[in-house]
Formats: sequence, C-alpha cells, structure tokens
Amino acid sequence: MSDTTDTGPVLAADGTPLKRSLARALRRQKIRALMLVAPLLLFVLLTFIMPIGDMLFRSVENNIVKDTLPKTVVALRDWDPDSGEIPDEAVFAALAEDLKVAVESKTHTRLGTRLNYELTGISSLFRKSGRKIKKWDLAQDGPFQAKFIDLNDGWGEIATWRTIKTYSPKYTNGYFLNSIDMQKGTNGAEARPENQQIYITLFKRTMFMSMVITISCIVLAYPVAWILANLPARTSNLLMILVLLPFGVCFQVLGGFALFRSFHVDRIENGFCHYLSRDTSQDLHVGVWWLDCLHPAGITRCLCSTIPRLGFLRVRSGWQVG
Repeated sequence: MSDTTDTGPVLAADGTPLKRSLARALRRQKIRALMLVAPLLLFVLLTFIMPIGDMLFRSVENNIVKDTLPKTVVALRDWDPDSGEIPDEAVFAALAEDLKVAVESKTHTRLGTRLNYELTGISSLFRKSGRKIKKWDLAQDGPFQAKFIDLNDGWGEIATWRTIKTYSPKYTNGYFLNSIDMQKGTNGAEARPENQQIYITLFKRTMFMSMVITISCIVLAYPVAWILANLPARTSNLLMILVLLPFGVCFQVLGGFALFRSFHVDRIENGFCHYLSRDTSQDLHVGVWWLDCLHPAGITRCLCSTIPRLGFLRVRSGWQVG
C-alpha cells in the first residue's frame, strides 16, 4: 500500500502526513514503555550489574603495593629476581622511607595481609618490622640493608623481594591464576608446587559428584513418575506421600555421617577440634563435606579424639598440605 495518492501524500486527521504521524505515535509508545521498565532496569543496574562489575574490578585491582611502597617499587625496577642476590642499599633505603610513612598511617599491616596471600609469613614480617621501624631515625640509622636483615631474616630472602616486585603493578592476574592452581611469577604464569594444587582437584570432584547426582535423579525419577501416573489414585497418593516424606527428614545430619564414614579417618592429622551441640546439623554436613573434598587433594590429617552423638568438630587451625 502506498502512502501517497495522485494528488500528494496521505494525510492524517490533523493534516500531517500519515507516515510522519504513525512514526510519532510509535515513538511515543516506545518512550512510554521505556519509562515503565526504567525503574526495574535501574534497580537491576544498581543491585546486580554494578556490584558484579565492582567485584570483577577488585579481582584485578592491586593498588595497595604501589600506594604503600611507592619509592621501593620504583627502586626495584632495575633489580633482577633471577640474579640470586637481594636488592642493593638503595632499595632498602627506599623501603625504610616507605615503611616509616606506612607505619604512621597504619597501612603496612594491610600490605602484609595482601602479600601473605602469595607468600606465607610475609604478614608477620611487615607487622613485626613496623614496630621497630617507627623508632628509626632515617637520617642517622643507615645503612639500612644490614639493619633490615638484623631486624628480621625475611628481608634477606629473595622470595620476599620477588613477591613484592611481582605484585607491584597496579593490576594483576594473580587471583585468577590462583583459582586454577597457578601463580604469577617473575617471567609470567607458572604452576604452583604440587603440594599446593587443590582447586582443580576440588573442581573435578564437584563436577563428578554433580553428574552422578543428576544421572541418579533422572534414573530414579522417571520410573517413579511413570508408576505414579499409571497406578490408581488411592495407591498413587500413598506413594506420593512416601516420596515427599524424606524432605521432612534432616538429611544434612544423615548425609554428614555418611560422608564421614566414607572419609578415611587415617588421613586425619594435626588439627584442633571442638564439639558442637546436637542441633548443629548444618555445620556437621558442611564440615564433613569439606573433609571429604579436601582428602583427595592431599590435605593431611586432623587428629580428632571422639565425636559426640550428633555433634561435629570444627577445625580451628589451618589445613596443612603435604
């Protein structure tokens, strides 16, 4: 159908061209529809998209090293971690200046906590050093290389300085590498030591158990559904009650004991445990599930004395990987 005639374009009732009038009406409908969904879109943006974006940014953000040790980061640029030698006096002097400021602002402990994710023990190194560095006179207490090493032997280890230099950039992929049993090295991504590789094993175990549970549910559910659909109403109602009855039973307790029995007790060692009350079935289920999952990853054992009738032990000490 054409929007024109032999004498000109088809006009609407108000005298405007029909095509333009229809376009205006359609545009108004779209604007009205957008205004109706705008509150929901704004709600989703503020409560869902923005938090996810913030978390994704935090997964690569690494400003704390550069902000806390700015002079040290600059001085470390010319140091080669593969040289086999610790940095020179200039780096230690820069570290003294940076830590002096960091101790006053109490940010050195936060830096130690961040770097402790990558190198165990470095948190206590910063914390203990900070207590004594705040008493130093930077103008008279040099040279600082020997002074730092006397303060704590950790400052004389190459691993400490390699970690500081590796995680000195503003952004890092170290968090993502850790999730796949890798780590950020001076020459790029590299595999973690074998006794620290647990995440891939846990992922494989989770996927295996998910597939087993899914297949088991399908195999069991379809025959039961067919039987219920073909039995008389009176009998099928009774069977339906039997199907729904287990949902009222605390399977967290039963599942927890079952998992604990499947967990090799001779793999439990060097842990600190305490009892929970008899109504803590959820802790029982979750705690035993972690024991069962961590076992094949090489997690060594937690020494437990006994287990109360319905209680469970909560491990207070960190797991040792061996």
